[in-house]
Amino acid sequence: MTPARARAAVTVSGVVVAAVAVVALGVFGGPGEARRAERDSRRLEHLSEIVAAVTCHVRAGADPARPAALVEITAACLAPTRAAAFVDPLTGAAYPLDYPDAGTVRVCATLERPEPRPWMAPAFDAATGCLAAALTAGAAG
Repeated sequence: MTPARARAAVTVSGVVVAAVAVVALGVFGGPGEARRAERDSRRLEHLSEIVAAVTCHVRAGADPARPAALVEITAACLAPTRAAAFVDPLTGAAYPLDYPDAGTVRVCATLERPEPRPWMAPAFDAATGCLAAALTAGAAG
């Protein structure tokens, strides 16, 4: 192979590699996208655990009947040290507990990638980032 052909081959190879890298970034996103996806994943785990803890608390008949904050949930349903860990991974803000009616709890997070997540419970609303659950005092957990 002549030096000119070798240079041409190296140039073509470099262009192909660069094009593949650009396409991959366009399809999969870069490191920033991966960080956003990881934070959203943690938020969704938090919502699921919080809803489970509130449901446990209410079904156990603990006081207060409808906790306004995670620290009010009985330790049997949510360890106080665990409650302190449930904050938004980007902002550090606590997730608000909401009771839209007497028999429902709803916990919401601001998602960076609000998209449908078919593996989440049917009571999850991707557009609002809210997970809801029915509360029944005295029912089996």
